[in-house]
Amino acid sequence: VISNEERNLYLNSRTDRDLSLWLEMTKRRIGIIIVNGNFKRVKSVLTVLSILILVSSLFEYNYLPLKASVYLQRAHNAIDAQTWTKNTDLAVSIPAKIQPEILVFLAERFTQLEKAGIEINQLATVSSSLRLAELLHQASINNPLSPAYPVWEGQVYMILSQKVDQKYYREAELALTSASALSPQKQDILFLLGRLYVLKKDFNRAIEVNQKAVNASPEIGAGHWFLGLTYITAGHIGQGLEKIEVAISKGFLLDLDKKLYLADLYTEEKRYDKVIELYRAIIQADPDNINWYIKFATVYAVSGDKAGALALNQQIVAQ
Repeated sequence: VISNEERNLYLNSRTDRDLSLWLEMTKRRIGIIIVNGNFKRVKSVLTVLSILILVSSLFEYNYLPLKASVYLQRAHNAIDAQTWTKNTDLAVSIPAKIQPEILVFLAERFTQLEKAGIEINQLATVSSSLRLAELLHQASINNPLSPAYPVWEGQVYMILSQKVDQKYYREAELALTSASALSPQKQDILFLLGRLYVLKKDFNRAIEVNQKAVNASPEIGAGHWFLGLTYITAGHIGQGLEKIEVAISKGFLLDLDKKLYLADLYTEEKRYDKVIELYRAIIQADPDNINWYIKFATVYAVSGDKAGALALNQQIVAQ
């Protein structure tokens, strides 16, 4: 086996002096003995060898990765499970040097398709995703210090456990637990592990993991938000809202869906001051939508503030 450095030296050389140097470096390895008078013959042999080396290098380091990247691009642009499945099978069948990185991108697109509501429980897609998870597991064995591969392995198995068979929860938990052990302060991994326990309805462990995420970075609002959601899912709405209020105080931003979700929760808890606060923010962001005024007036009426409800109704009529 000739090192890259030695091979590049030969391929980039043009003079007999460089060729002689290359011969000195390689003769012990390939058993070539230079004899005076046979230099031209040796050069001819080495020319053939150099072409073979070049072709082999181009094939291994250029052609195979390029071919794999074409299928990767097609899979990553897929908008349906069939296209993703076909190109994923082709991409992972190529023994390219960059295959571990390809696996991550394929898994990422798989999760994106599932979030978009694409049906991924067809037999062929399930088979491809299982093969992908197995390859990610092998990549994690080959790269034992990297949490990336078990993280994506865990996410693939988590989706399969939701859409195909709950037996895959075990593989998802093993992979995500392994990733968390490699990077115990990484909030994103803890969020995924917490979500897994919520799906399994193991709320005590879900709360424990999400609390660990908060402790890892208490200044980040997202940790408090997910901890609050976990309490709410477990049936502890009051405690959950307290955690969510902490998240908001630390800068966690609420989009419209989150505001409406919280408004419903505060209504259930009869905390109408918070509901009113949320609808004011909603109307400020979208003042031309009359539906928000109607909902706001309803909140006033339910809370017993008839004057507020009447004033808001008059504002609606005026619009």
